[in-house]
Amino acid sequence: MSVRRIAAASVALMVMGTGASARAQSDTTLHAVGSVGLGYTDNMFGTPTDPAPGQPGPVGVWMLELSPGLAVIHDSPRALHMFTYAHPFTVYLGHSDATQQSDVGAWRGLFTLSPQDELILGLSAERSNTRLGNLNAGADQTTAASQLTGDNVLLQTRLSQAYSHEYSGQWRMTQSSGVGAVIPLDVPTPQPIRYEVLFAGGPEYTTGRNAYGVTGEATYFLVSEVDEGGLYVESAAQIVLSGVFRWRHDLTETWSTELNGGLAGAMRADPVRGGVWGPIGLAAVRYASEGYDAGLVVHRSLGPDLLTARTVMADHVLLSGGVPIDQENHIVLRTGTGYSHSRSLEVQESGFLVVAPFATPASTDDARLVTTFDTFVLDASVGWYPEDLPYVEFRYQHLEQVGEESQIAPAATFHRNMGMLSVGMMWPSRETPRVPEREPTRVDD
Repeated sequence: MSVRRIAAASVALMVMGTGASARAQSDTTLHAVGSVGLGYTDNMFGTPTDPAPGQPGPVGVWMLELSPGLAVIHDSPRALHMFTYAHPFTVYLGHSDATQQSDVGAWRGLFTLSPQDELILGLSAERSNTRLGNLNAGADQTTAASQLTGDNVLLQTRLSQAYSHEYSGQWRMTQSSGVGAVIPLDVPTPQPIRYEVLFAGGPEYTTGRNAYGVTGEATYFLVSEVDEGGLYVESAAQIVLSGVFRWRHDLTETWSTELNGGLAGAMRADPVRGGVWGPIGLAAVRYASEGYDAGLVVHRSLGPDLLTARTVMADHVLLSGGVPIDQENHIVLRTGTGYSHSRSLEVQESGFLVVAPFATPASTDDARLVTTFDTFVLDASVGWYPEDLPYVEFRYQHLEQVGEESQIAPAATFHRNMGMLSVGMMWPSRETPRVPEREPTRVDD
């Protein structure tokens, strides 16, 4: 079981299949949540596959994870609040000096301001080691994101907001914003503090089974100065702008598609000048019916990566799905497979850069190619999730990252296999609607 999932999934696993039910009166409940897991990884620290001479290679180790926590749920006619906190302990058997503790807290609130207005707020904070960072989400939510190697303890925080207003049965306006930060607490080499502030919004028009929308987004990305241990790196700030046209189409009651296309640019912000501009887009097909779901998403993005403190142009492919092996007994298989080809760019003065999907741009006067790396993730879980009894889940994940050693700041090449058997429960159990975490993918949602 993952670190961050303890806080979120402890509630979600107990409420599978519930919808946005009518709330006739206020109801606040307190729940104890927790899990215990036994797992194994063949690369405890994410050590490079071919370490430098004199450096140790990958270390395999068994681990025991105990995660006590609590959840508070408030449900009223106009608002829904969900707060979760967990304090996972991870013991690496035979490596007592590597025992780690984490703190994971999250709050999300859904507010019905009027029949036409809805507001969602969220706040999260996590102090954890990146050793298990690739298991933060469910198997079906896996992304082939870049990973840090070594032993890194980070504090990751985020405040988010999303608002929607229905002008009529066909027109609506959406707006969202967020503030995030990654603060290094205990790292093998000095790292900067990373900050991100974003704002997005745009209209959407719905007719029949089609929804057409335009979304603009602006992000401010700041990397602090580093002057420690003989290493000096000056601070840097960027502004990332994007505009996207969205088309969602419901093919049937079970199949839906989404097609996005637009332009994004990363500019120097100290002062504002030039930058890297290029096309972005997304194509997706999704299926959902009576507990079964599947999705194939191809995505081109350009923007900051808070974890690695880089501006990254990336092409992603993700195939995910879920199968209720036994619906009556709540046995579910979930899987996600992802591949990402990422290019870390150092923005220069000005210019327009067009890069074909999965191609590698050459260094130009407009952008310097710092790092190219490929990430592949294969993730699967199978579990028994009864309503009033402890759940049992087995999780396996294979992660592989390949960097090009010839580049300016090469990304590490390493792999990691990890498996974990977990048992957990929320007590007392309770059914409750979920707070949405993203825009609906279907037109009729």
